[in-house]
Order: sequence, then C-alpha cells, then structure tokens
Amino acid sequence: MTTYLACIGNRSDIIGMAALHRVLQARGDRMLVLHTGQQHPMTDLLLRFFGMDPFLQMPWQRETTRRGGLPTSDLVNMVGRVIGQAKADVVLVQGDSRAALVGALAAEHYQRPVAHVEAGLRSR
Repeated sequence: MTTYLACIGNRSDIIGMAALHRVLQARGDRMLVLHTGQQHPMTDLLLRFFGMDPFLQMPWQRETTRRGGLPTSDLVNMVGRVIGQAKADVVLVQGDSRAALVGALAAEHYQRPVAHVEAGLRSR
C-alpha cells in the first residue's frame, strides 16, 4: 500500500483531487489530505462532499501575518514535518496554487517524489 499526501488549499485543488482520491481508495492505497486552509471555511463543504477528511488542517488564516498568511518558508517546514508524520511515500500537488508550491518544495527537501495533478483537466 502506497501512502500519498495531497497538499491542497483551495476549491479547485479539491475538485481536481477528488477523482484521484476515489481511484486510490479503490485500489487500496491511502491518500491523506493536508489542507492548507487558503479558502477555509468555503472548502469544508467540498471536502465533506467528496469524503476527503483532512489529515491535518494548517493555520493559513490571514490573521497570522499582515500580508495574508504565514511565510512560505514556515509552511514548507510545517508540510515537511507532516510528510514525516504521515510517512508519505508520494506528495501530490494540484494546479499552480501556493499549496502546490509549498508541497513540492517540502517534498523535494524531504526527498519524496512529487506528482503534479492537473495537466489537461481544463482542455478538450
């Protein structure tokens, strides 16, 4: 069984990962959701709808700094710790959001493969 850690932050990330979540579950793999909270609480409904309960919800809220969130370096360190805690084999990122950047940087730093999910989702 492979453990995937999906680093998601906004509604389009959730929608993009939902089908992959179903496929991985059906084949017996684990997909843990790390929600960076970019569009919290708007994303809660979508997470519940797709049955994607967050393994961890990060404190991304705008109150954390005047500029709209935690510094990227802090988020990379936090995600890195979660990668270790979750014993993730692969880190999944979606789209071009800050969550994707943070997930990819943390995976690289902690020497885990990164899978970028999106190519062609909005094309014909």
